[in-house]
Amino acid sequence: MRDGPFTHGGICQRGMERRLDMNDKRRLLVVDDEHAIAELLSRHLEREGYRVSLAFDGDEALETLENATFDVVLTDIRMPGRDGIALLEASKQLDSTLPVIVLTSINDVDTAVHAMRLGADDYILKPFTLDALSVAVERALERRELILSNRRHREELELAVEEKTRKLRLALSEVQGTFNATVEAMVSSIEARDCETQHHCRRAREYTLMLAHRLGLRGRDLRDAGWGSLLHDVGKIGVADSILLKQGPLDDDEWGDMRKHPIIGYRLLSPIRFLHGASQIVLHHHERWDGTGYPYGKQGEEIPFGARIFMVADAVETITSVRPYKNALPFEAAEEEVVRCAGSHFDPAVVDAFRQIPRSNWISIREKYFADLDQTRTQDESAIVV
Repeated sequence: MRDGPFTHGGICQRGMERRLDMNDKRRLLVVDDEHAIAELLSRHLEREGYRVSLAFDGDEALETLENATFDVVLTDIRMPGRDGIALLEASKQLDSTLPVIVLTSINDVDTAVHAMRLGADDYILKPFTLDALSVAVERALERRELILSNRRHREELELAVEEKTRKLRLALSEVQGTFNATVEAMVSSIEARDCETQHHCRRAREYTLMLAHRLGLRGRDLRDAGWGSLLHDVGKIGVADSILLKQGPLDDDEWGDMRKHPIIGYRLLSPIRFLHGASQIVLHHHERWDGTGYPYGKQGEEIPFGARIFMVADAVETITSVRPYKNALPFEAAEEEVVRCAGSHFDPAVVDAFRQIPRSNWISIREKYFADLDQTRTQDESAIVV
């Protein structure tokens, strides 16, 4: 500290024993090119209960900081080579929480302001008492401890939030898995009533999702379209087998019962919050663009968009599949019928999107499910033989 002397003053003895306990193992780095001054400060701080290391220029101090951990740095400003201001800046780059106390006789407001902007924790002008130095060190340590404590607390909170998030995701995954299994069981129970319509709901879902994606549905709307198309016939649980499996056309009374299935399905699903959006598709999937459908005769954009998309997908699925009352027709026939009914049965915008999807995409979905069905039948027959 070539800048000038400091005064010993009377070293206040208050709290000396407390300080020895509180500051045990705290490491300080004293930096000054005046060896005698540095060593005097070192002896004083060691009596205060600190472990002190010395450096006699800024370069030596920086090397020391790069190879060891310290709790406070006390540095002179005027030193050959790297000065105290440069050391302050480099120290903060190594550890932004490391307190740096600048000790100098330079009574220069600009220098002081510059030092504080660079992160100096204190700026002590000479002459000063050793007791004042001790107070400045304690204050710097308390600030550092507060910063580190807050950081630890924040990290603990982040870990706690991360763990709770992980557990929540796991719980949601388990709930979703249970939900999916329940829905699949519902769909299987519907399809099991008629071997000719196995995989009908699943094919309808894939057709719907492909068409919905083409029309720009994303997120919850796309999810609702998928669930609604998969569960569209869940209301047929309430339709008698004598009607559902009847060979040939239905009479008026039978049609009256059959037309109840969208409302039955809606009543089953709408109380389930996760399926509320899907229940709208179930309720309206037999409406028509021109208002001649059922159960409510809604028309045009009164019909939920997801239901309008499903109508086209379901028509493709129904026309190309075997039913008790009809044979399967080729995809070209389904395509012709959908285009013909644009503006009457179907939303013209949905039909336009349908025509933009390559025919091979629709056929590949159908062939995939028929391959799965053939494999299942083969496995069942093998089991019977065994």
